[in-house]
Amino acid sequence: MSTIYRLRPSNDYTIEELTDNYLWFSKPSFFNDTEDSNIISFANKNASIHDLIERLFNGLEVIKNFLSNVGICCFTNKQPNSNSWRRFPNCKNGIMIEYNREELEEYFIQNYGLGDCFKKVDYRRTPTIFESTNQYNILWEESSNGNRLYKSFYNIITEVSDQNTL
Repeated sequence: MSTIYRLRPSNDYTIEELTDNYLWFSKPSFFNDTEDSNIISFANKNASIHDLIERLFNGLEVIKNFLSNVGICCFTNKQPNSNSWRRFPNCKNGIMIEYNREELEEYFIQNYGLGDCFKKVDYRRTPTIFESTNQYNILWEESSNGNRLYKSFYNIITEVSDQNTL
């Protein structure tokens, strides 16, 4: 059995989550960092991304509304030591819950069609910012000798789409 862990605050909501047998998925508006997992912030800072989202979803508001209602439930692969608990929202004196990862994955597959639902998150000290030479392109590739290739987001998506249809 592989295990995953979840830290939750010691409060009535956590007790309710355990007694009523559900998992709480937090919406982006409740994140400590409202820019975290926020595709719209990328669109607002890069015209290429903005234009592509506008075209794909017939407006930024459509995807913005959808993304504002998508929840995230966080787990960790390693049992955190008590000194690191303070980094988790409201968990300085929280509760650590151990789950059977395979059982949770099977539940999400059977009930929601969500296979491979646990993704590794790369936490960074600074937010991801797409490096650009202008408002319409982003850094796509950097070689070991320092040469940089910039492409528009639209060109990147088009190339990936073309490769997938071959």
